[in-house]
Amino acid sequence: MKIAISSTGGTHRANELASELYARGLLDTLFIPFYSHKHPYLANLFGRAEDKLDIAIEKIKTNLSFSLLRKARSRLGFAFKSPRSFFLSESFDKWVASAIAGKSGSDANIVMAEGIVALHTIRKAKQLGMVTMLDTTNTHILNQSRILEEEYERLGIKYSFNPSSIIEKGLREYEEADYITVRSSFSGRTFSERGIPDKKLFVVPSGISMENFRQIKKDDDIFRVIYCGLSCVKKGTHYLLQAFKELSLKNAELWLIGNVLDDIKPLMNKFEGSSKSIPFIKREELYKYYSQGSVFVMPSLEEGLAKVIMEAMACGLPVIATANTGAEDIFQDSREGFIISAGDVEALKEKMLYMYNNRDVCREMGQAAKKHIQTGFTIEAYAERMIDTFNITLNQKGKVRA
Repeated sequence: MKIAISSTGGTHRANELASELYARGLLDTLFIPFYSHKHPYLANLFGRAEDKLDIAIEKIKTNLSFSLLRKARSRLGFAFKSPRSFFLSESFDKWVASAIAGKSGSDANIVMAEGIVALHTIRKAKQLGMVTMLDTTNTHILNQSRILEEEYERLGIKYSFNPSSIIEKGLREYEEADYITVRSSFSGRTFSERGIPDKKLFVVPSGISMENFRQIKKDDDIFRVIYCGLSCVKKGTHYLLQAFKELSLKNAELWLIGNVLDDIKPLMNKFEGSSKSIPFIKREELYKYYSQGSVFVMPSLEEGLAKVIMEAMACGLPVIATANTGAEDIFQDSREGFIISAGDVEALKEKMLYMYNNRDVCREMGQAAKKHIQTGFTIEAYAERMIDTFNITLNQKGKVRA
């Protein structure tokens, strides 16, 4: 069995999986935008976590034109207005499709391609007799769009998240891929409800690299609520800001770690002074910030699986998360944290207040969270789950098994 993986690097999941597959002799090719060990002269411009991949250079193919265009889009501010670009997704997708068919192309019998960046890759791979797997990060795109359109309308904001071209491409990918991996049971249900056959779906929760996330001593006695991720309407950051401000807790802080999309800036201005905004932090430094927290809150309206929940748990934090984050697949309600309904400010206030008033229980839940996440949510465990999935698909298609 040989596997090719295509990823634009929006998450670390595909790259970490590729490293694990390479260590087991199962990686054919990793298609990514940039790798500084191949292009050291551009490392300062594009260097990212991919630079730490433990994969032979000849196994990695890169696309510098895509990297340049994405960097320019970000520098011009477009990435903070609308995070998805149909043009960029098409350019990377077509490049991968051409690469796997070229003279120095792929000998893989499975191609796993990132959602919205996969249609042309899927079509070319199927022509070459490969099994195709669509790797999705979010829920079904119609579910995502419905949730966000309703929330944007409620807030009186112009909807800008999923243009129609992105939606149409996503739907074609669902139809044409042999198989689809989803990150959580919550996400899987949104696909089943929209007619995707269960035999085509695989629920495979991801994992994290434990060496990057560990608990260190908290420096003070401040009750600190931590949020990590892009602040935007989709993530429900405005509900967290509202709940925290209304509680008005003494000796308490709210830290928002990550960049901010334009769609939520007017809402954040309403709660100015009630939180501390911390811009993008390198992944290997995040544990220092998580460890200064008392509880982690993930208020998302829509997620496939919020991996930051695992990261926070590994650093000893209990979690308050919405059901729409895929939390049911990560921890047990009332044991390592609490699972609430998305958009429920009163429930969020209730659980934060409970943690505030019951510090010993809060710490106990945090330690239970750390112990739990270290058992089945490592990147190694995720790789084993994916290898099992790959073998199942090969057997179903009558291909050669690993």
